[in-house]
Amino acid sequence: MNRLPRFCLLTALGFIAPALPALAQPAPTEQPAKVVPPDPAWYADLEALTFVDGETTLPYRLLKPAQMEQGKRYPLILFLHGAGEVGTDNKKQLGNSVGEIIKRASAKGPFFLLAPQSRGWWVGVPWNLDSHVMPEKMTASMAATIKLLAEIEKAYPVDSDRIYVTGLSMGGLGTWDILSRVPDKFAAAVPVCGAADTAQAERIKHIPLWTFHGDNDPVIKTQRSRDMVEALRKAGGHPIYSEVPKVSHAAWTPAYNNFYLYDWLFAQTKARGRL
Repeated sequence: MNRLPRFCLLTALGFIAPALPALAQPAPTEQPAKVVPPDPAWYADLEALTFVDGETTLPYRLLKPAQMEQGKRYPLILFLHGAGEVGTDNKKQLGNSVGEIIKRASAKGPFFLLAPQSRGWWVGVPWNLDSHVMPEKMTASMAATIKLLAEIEKAYPVDSDRIYVTGLSMGGLGTWDILSRVPDKFAAAVPVCGAADTAQAERIKHIPLWTFHGDNDPVIKTQRSRDMVEALRKAGGHPIYSEVPKVSHAAWTPAYNNFYLYDWLFAQTKARGRL
């Protein structure tokens, strides 16, 4: 079962919808600070690289711990961008959200961050938001990302028990999708304003999850997160769900500015997450 650290449990409860259908939650007592786009110099340590998987070329950025101690292994966060960052320039995926993740997660200690850039959709059947069915076939970008993650894990001192995934919008769909494809890979996940196949709940119920969605999202309906959270709970999972009041699609701003998210995330391990 995924648990919040004791010292932040009471405060964090203001963000969490504890049960369905009582999903509408009061505004958090501490509003996130205004997000300021990070200076481009902030990304100087994010190495620009390319992964080739057959006919698929996947640009990606990799942040490594500034100093790595011999014999020590470090957690890794996989970040999946939204539809607005699709391309091949290996830059657009480094949007404001990546900066917020790096700034806040760095306060908890050194870690790896892997940010691939998809040439198209992370999930097949281009954004079929009216269907709860996961496409049988992975997209080329998703397949390459799974292989890239395995290569990074082999090449660097990554703690295989502390690999996490998060993504927003189209990347939120991608987060749910990759969990279903490789359910034993991740110690925890943070899907933001995404949608999922509720039939996969049994397959991923053991994974600690904290999902965010705006309460009035016109792009990916809020109900999609509600349905998946309900399916996970019925399957015996214990997802945390934060439905952000007075927010439409941009739930990533309050999500990645949530102070407690990173305490919770880095506290999760694969062994701990098993039910």
